Amino acid sequence: MQNATAIFFDLEKAYDTTWKHGILKDLYDAGLRGKLPLFIAASLHDRQFRIRVGGMYSKPYEQETGVPQGSILSVTLFCLKINSIVKELPASVTCSLYVDDFLI
Repeated sequence: MQNATAIFFDLEKAYDTTWKHGILKDLYDAGLRGKLPLFIAASLHDRQFRIRVGGMYSKPYEQETGVPQGSILSVTLFCLKINSIVKELPASVTCSLYVDDFLI
């Protein structure tokens, strides 16, 4: 008789907590050089947001981690970073990854 074990992960606030420096490192490790990585770094750097309740706005807060919601590049950058999880697993472990849902 053989046994199978499956563990399902749903990464909470995945886009909001993506490591910006890790994205840039993964781009570099993939051999990407030149103006595109500089453009991506600039788009991730010094991002701020404010919260509106009714007609009142909060003071600006810096977005220290994460990729911008609604940006065309966000899905691609998130997928680039999340795919590095698979590289850390032993070869004997089978996995499946779909956006922020992960199965081992």
